[in-house]
Amino acid sequence: MRLRISKSATGSTIATISAAVVLVAAAIWTQSSHHLSKFSAAATVTPTMSVPASSSSSPPTPAIEQPSVAGASTVAPTVPQKLSSSAPVATIPKAALSPSPLVTVVINGQKLEVSAANVSNACDVLKSAKAEGKISSLTIYESEKYMQSHGNSAYVYELNGIADQWQYSAADANNAPLSARGCSLTPVRPGYSVTWFTK
Repeated sequence: MRLRISKSATGSTIATISAAVVLVAAAIWTQSSHHLSKFSAAATVTPTMSVPASSSSSPPTPAIEQPSVAGASTVAPTVPQKLSSSAPVATIPKAALSPSPLVTVVINGQKLEVSAANVSNACDVLKSAKAEGKISSLTIYESEKYMQSHGNSAYVYELNGIADQWQYSAADANNAPLSARGCSLTPVRPGYSVTWFTK
């Protein structure tokens, strides 16, 4: 027995099958798109930062946490960040806080300032000037034997290459003149001035 299908019936059946295939494909595509958009939404990662509470006074160390994503690792990496706990402290040199007191010395019209740290008399002013490199040469007679025979005072014999011609005058911080005695007998304090000149 043979089954006869007319040409018109065959065309109608093919058209129906084709339409069904198209509808099934459309349904599959719609489902796939819907699942993909859900996955996209789930895969969007918004980093959050949490700072753990601490009872100590040290600054907290922030950690970056990432939420878990389906199919991804459940271990969230942390990135420690070192925070500076103190600002740099400026230091001021002691010399700037307490400058060394000075004594003024004038040598044949040239005005100099020397440290008063080791100065106690008019002779010491010249010794400080020599130690600081402000005069080129200095010779002072101050042996015990010499001083015993010259009124118990030292004597400036030579200064800056000029010998046996020196005299001096001194004044206190208010510019009041001091009595002229031997240079080692005239006390000098910070702020005083001593003037040395040739005869």
